[in-house]
Amino acid sequence: MQDPLQEDYYTKLNNNKDILYLGKQLDVRPLYALADSLVLYSYREGFGNVVIESASFGVPTIVADIPGLRDTTVHMETGLLIKPRSVESLTEALMYLYKNRPQAKIMGEKGKDRIHAFFTNEIVWSAQLNLYKELCE
Repeated sequence: MQDPLQEDYYTKLNNNKDILYLGKQLDVRPLYALADSLVLYSYREGFGNVVIESASFGVPTIVADIPGLRDTTVHMETGLLIKPRSVESLTEALMYLYKNRPQAKIMGEKGKDRIHAFFTNEIVWSAQLNLYKELCE
């Protein structure tokens, strides 16, 4: 499968000592296990499955405060909801988690607990089945 990045970006990525570009990964679990945080900073997004996946590994999240993403993260409990399209907000959030690592770890654990309470496959499938049944009545 072709990577969606344009060819000229590879040179920029590979020449930047602060970026380790791994390309498409089929199994991201080892990467979540190593992560200090996950940032999903779209200004338009659906639900944000990647946030749920990372939270299930205890990774605190930083997401834009937009519909869809705000359903995945509880501000200051499981991660940070920040102003969309604001480099300053993103920088502050990253620095907050960096400077408050014990709090970030607690956020990650609370996120993991929240996933197990509300977003397991069984819970989601059961809710979806109940919705279908209600709609058919």
